[in-house]
Amino acid sequence: MGPGDVLHGKYELIESIGRGGMGEVFRAIHLDSGTDVAIKVVSRTLLDDTLIARLEREAVAAGRISSEFVPHVLEIDRTDDGELFLVMELLFGQSLSERLRGVDGFMTWDEARLIGDNVLRGLIDAHSAGVVHRDLKPGNIFVESLDNGGMRAKILDFGVCKLDIVDGEKLTMTGESVGTIAYMAPEQIRGASKVNERADLYSFAMVIFEILSGRLAYEEKGSIALIAEKLEKSAMPLREAARVPIPAGLDVVIDTCLSRDPSERYVSAAEVLSQWRALGPATLVPSPASTIANAPASPPPTQTGLTAPTILSTSTPSASRVSIALAVGAVIASSIIVAAAFHHHVETAAASAPMTCDA
Repeated sequence: MGPGDVLHGKYELIESIGRGGMGEVFRAIHLDSGTDVAIKVVSRTLLDDTLIARLEREAVAAGRISSEFVPHVLEIDRTDDGELFLVMELLFGQSLSERLRGVDGFMTWDEARLIGDNVLRGLIDAHSAGVVHRDLKPGNIFVESLDNGGMRAKILDFGVCKLDIVDGEKLTMTGESVGTIAYMAPEQIRGASKVNERADLYSFAMVIFEILSGRLAYEEKGSIALIAEKLEKSAMPLREAARVPIPAGLDVVIDTCLSRDPSERYVSAAEVLSQWRALGPATLVPSPASTIANAPASPPPTQTGLTAPTILSTSTPSASRVSIALAVGAVIASSIIVAAAFHHHVETAAASAPMTCDA
């Protein structure tokens, strides 16, 4: 597969914009409409029943969610040689993880406020469609550049999502956790089949914590120690870690979302959005004397799983950044995406390796 090839007489591959362990992503054009799309071609050497099921689940999830804050998967099919490919909306911008790396790891409240609002609206739409994401993190949030100069955040990669009607398919085994440890809710670490929408609210709060502090809410760096700390201790208060001014009340919203007991979190993303929009301007200024606030940012989060991270990005002739998502289950469109399965067994956790901040 390469530039110039035409899939099924309707998609012409224009250029490769990313390559990873799962396959390759191309910018392509729909010959009938002239629309630019992203096409992810999955290597046929990797296809098995489980992966195919994950890819199909990705397509089912995407089809159920109608949202301007979730990219569209347009089609899933096979090439004449038997390779699976997905046709996706092509996004211009960069992943949140990329954006954070470009601004010393943290952002202002005004930027975080917009991103948080958009992500919550995407979660509301996903949850309303019966879809729990289970792997929300900076690498799975895309900051899209709009024609008017503004930006919009979109949630990517539903390859490890939980569907309310599909959990009977044994894509997640008993005792298996799916997601990224640093952003994963405690109940999700204990078992992937036990999570609901409140796990996504926990991950959302972890992302916001990182945006405003440039670090993670837990100090431990190793996988096993991090898991133990998340299961046994409360998260660091945002007001002690923030490196930019934050509004009064934000730390309460974040602390509530980060409760280790899911029953103590907000009931829904809609409830969080209501609290979020009620927050005022950033008036609480970090204390220069705070050793936590001025400490170096935490290293990239630890992730374990079956798939290594894939960084896919390129530049178009217009110098706009194009990023396309690539994940274990599938891709929904964008920059850096890794969906990983984490087995709650010590031998698996011990085998983990540090991943990029987008993993």
